[in-house]
Amino acid sequence: MIFRIQTDEVAVADKMRRRKRFRLTGEGLNCKLWIYIAEFYRPQKARGALVQLTGRKVKKDSSEDMYYA
Repeated sequence: MIFRIQTDEVAVADKMRRRKRFRLTGEGLNCKLWIYIAEFYRPQKARGALVQLTGRKVKKDSSEDMYYA
Protein backbone atom coordinates (compact mmCIF):
# COMPACT_ATOMS: atom_id res chain seq x y z
CA MET A 1 0.00 0.00 0.00
CA ILE A 2 1.27 3.45 -0.85
CA PHE A 3 0.94 6.20 1.73
CA ARG A 4 1.23 9.95 1.17
CA ILE A 5 2.84 12.07 3.88
CA GLN A 6 2.56 15.84 3.65
CA THR A 7 4.45 18.21 5.93
CA ASP A 8 5.28 21.86 6.34
CA GLU A 9 8.00 21.24 8.94
CA VAL A 10 11.59 21.41 7.71
CA ALA A 11 12.87 18.87 10.28
CA VAL A 12 10.33 16.22 9.23
CA ALA A 13 11.03 16.82 5.54
CA ASP A 14 14.77 16.43 6.18
CA LYS A 15 14.20 13.10 7.94
CA MET A 16 12.15 11.79 5.02
CA ARG A 17 14.74 13.02 2.53
CA ARG A 18 17.42 10.93 4.25
CA ARG A 19 15.39 7.71 4.18
CA LYS A 20 15.46 5.48 1.12
CA ARG A 21 11.82 4.43 1.48
CA PHE A 22 10.43 7.95 0.98
CA ARG A 23 10.24 9.65 -2.40
CA LEU A 24 9.55 13.36 -2.91
CA THR A 25 6.54 13.83 -5.19
CA GLY A 26 5.56 17.45 -4.61
CA GLU A 27 6.96 20.67 -3.24
CA GLY A 28 5.39 24.03 -2.44
CA LEU A 29 6.53 26.95 -4.58
CA ASN A 30 5.77 29.91 -2.33
CA CYS A 31 5.45 28.06 0.97
CA LYS A 32 7.09 25.39 3.08
CA LEU A 33 5.33 22.25 1.87
CA TRP A 34 6.72 18.83 0.96
CA ILE A 35 4.77 15.78 -0.18
CA TYR A 36 6.39 12.36 0.04
CA ILE A 37 5.12 8.89 -0.75
CA ALA A 38 6.26 5.62 0.77
CA GLU A 39 5.17 2.01 0.47
CA PHE A 40 4.32 0.05 3.60
CA TYR A 41 2.83 -3.43 3.78
CA ARG A 42 0.64 -2.65 6.78
CA PRO A 43 -1.01 0.56 7.98
CA GLN A 44 0.43 -0.06 11.46
CA LYS A 45 3.96 0.25 10.03
CA ALA A 46 3.03 3.53 8.33
CA ARG A 47 1.64 4.92 11.58
CA GLY A 48 4.80 3.82 13.40
CA ALA A 49 6.96 5.61 10.84
CA LEU A 50 4.83 8.74 11.27
CA VAL A 51 5.42 8.63 15.04
CA GLN A 52 9.18 8.27 14.51
CA LEU A 53 9.28 11.10 11.99
CA THR A 54 7.27 13.61 13.98
CA GLY A 55 7.85 12.53 17.58
CA ARG A 56 4.15 13.08 18.29
CA LYS A 57 1.11 10.93 18.95
CA VAL A 58 -0.81 9.94 15.80
CA LYS A 59 -4.50 10.79 15.65
CA LYS A 60 -7.18 9.66 13.18
CA ASP A 61 -9.69 11.81 11.33
CA SER A 62 -12.43 9.27 10.68
CA SER A 63 -14.45 11.56 8.40
CA GLU A 64 -11.65 11.54 5.81
CA ASP A 65 -9.96 8.26 6.87
CA MET A 66 -6.70 10.14 7.42
CA TYR A 67 -4.01 10.00 10.11
CA TYR A 68 -2.16 13.08 11.33
CA ALA A 69 0.35 14.10 13.98
